Amino acid sequence: MDVDAIDKMAHVAGMRGTVGSPMSGVALQTEMQMLNSRLSDFAEMLQEAEYKIWEHWFHWQAIMPSEDFLIEYEKSFDIRDKHSDLELLRKANEFSVVPMLKQEIQKQLAKLLIEDEIVLQRILTEIDATSFEVATQNPAQ
Repeated sequence: MDVDAIDKMAHVAGMRGTVGSPMSGVALQTEMQMLNSRLSDFAEMLQEAEYKIWEHWFHWQAIMPSEDFLIEYEKSFDIRDKHSDLELLRKANEFSVVPMLKQEIQKQLAKLLIEDEIVLQRILTEIDATSFEVATQNPAQ
């Protein structure tokens, strides 16, 4: 009973298969969103606690922390199925005839695949610039 209660509180019962009846995809997705929210809350509390610990340590050691001292915990623990997202974007790109939609699909692909924010911004800027060049060359579209 304790394990069942913990699974329900942590929103992992559906993933561990401990629920009495099978859960629908929507129910599992909702449970995953609740787990993501809960983990985000925990991460925020841990980040704040770590700041306090470091603050006390700096005070104890009589050290002034540098200006770029930063503690940053993950904000999202969302588990996405990248393969299904990629397949969906690929199919959408095949059927799209609207250049603006194709551009948006390319941006979503970049956001899905590129983790480095600086590189991602360069790619998104290049996608925008390329689509602007195409639009100025073919104003009829």
